[in-house]
Parts: sequence; C-alpha cells; structure tokens
Amino acid sequence: MSHWKGPPFDVMAPARCPDAIWLPGPGWKISGVLEATGVTLHSAEYDLDPDDKILFNALHSERKASWHFTITKDPFAFIFQHYEDVITWHCGPGNPYTIGIELEGVAPAIVEGPQYDLLVRLLKWIKEDRGWSRVWHRGRQTATAWMSSIYEHQDWMNTSCAVFSNNQIDPVKLIADLKEEDMAEIPTYEEHKKLERRVELLEEAARARAFHEKWLATMGTASESIRWEQYIDKVQAWRLKGNGWAPPA
Repeated sequence: MSHWKGPPFDVMAPARCPDAIWLPGPGWKISGVLEATGVTLHSAEYDLDPDDKILFNALHSERKASWHFTITKDPFAFIFQHYEDVITWHCGPGNPYTIGIELEGVAPAIVEGPQYDLLVRLLKWIKEDRGWSRVWHRGRQTATAWMSSIYEHQDWMNTSCAVFSNNQIDPVKLIADLKEEDMAEIPTYEEHKKLERRVELLEEAARARAFHEKWLATMGTASESIRWEQYIDKVQAWRLKGNGWAPPA
C-alpha cells in the first residue's frame, strides 16, 4: 500500500473494501498510482436484468473506460471492486484525483433503497481508509480534487452522465446522510497540531511541578510552594492562549 504524507493532510492509497466483491478489471486499463482526494459518481446507463453479464462485458470491452467500484440495484444489490490504488479512466481530467463509482441504472432512474445505502457505506469506508479529515462536500471542477469532494461525471467534462443534475441522487441529502454516518468530525490538521501543543505544555507543567516538589521536600517551605504553583499556573494559562513561550512579567 502506498502512503504519501504532507500537510495539511495525509493521503492513504486504498485497500480492498471489506464490503465489496472483488471483480478485477483488465490490467491495461490503468495509468499509474492513484492519490485521490475525492470521488466521481457515474450512472452506468445499463441494467443487469435481463443480461447479468453486462457488467463483466463492460469492464473487459475494448472501450477505453475503467472505474474502481460498481454498485448494483435491488434485488441483487452489491458493491463490486475492480481496482485498488491505480488511476482508472472514468472522468477525463479528474482521473488522477478521484475514485470512480458506477451506479447500475439508466437516467433518470433514482438511486435508492439498498443501492443508495451501499453507496453511503462505501463512501464512509473510502473516507476512513484514506484518512480524509474534512467532512464530505459537493465538489466542483478545479485543477485538482479537494479532500472529501463528491463529483458527478459532468463536473469534469461535457457528458450527459450527471447523477446530480439528472436528479438521480440528491447531493444535499447524500452529504447530510454521510455527516450522520461520521458520528464525529475528525479534527483538522491545524486543530490536531494545537491539541498536540496543549498536551506538550501540560506535560511540561507536570514535570516542573514534580521537580519542585522533590526540591521542596529537602530545602523548600510551604509559602514557596504556593508561590511556585501560582507562577506555573500563570505561565501555563499564558501559553495555552497562544501567547508564545515567553513567560508573563
């Protein structure tokens, strides 16, 4: 598994989704290592019924198209995974930045029921697996995909494949459902660093108190102990407010 680190976030290459059935796509339909920070949703524009081989045929056709996941509809709703940490060919300029997810159905068919529930489950797993720290949000076409962005195919190129614009999925509802699934937001990089600093300062104060208590046991007085505690509390309060390392006057 590749692992790239750098501020303001870490990007993890994906493993295989534990909820997915592994159905690999052909090896020639890829072009490098994927470092995605978002996902692109597609309407597959086919139904498996009555031809249950259409998914396999679509994956292995000579058409230069590939994607990472397919989610099928009820009564046979499953997540299929076709590729892991590689760039696939599903949305043109968005290929290097997004994970491609095909949704069985023909526009304007609504993505609902078990298929919708599986989409929410998959997106939740992708976010956790990659360590994305931002909450999900509706993406718009940019030079690159920002963290936890959800795109439709039409955001990247001129196409009728547009699950949001065609009202197959309500992006507001999807993001609201994903936020409920998050349970608690992961702190941002800046919040994480502030938390680390607070822990360091508290540990420093604890060490200072322990040192002084040891010193006081041999040669100090009770009045000096009180004065020392007041000084430590004052300095600690000053630093935790972000006022730097210089002690107050």
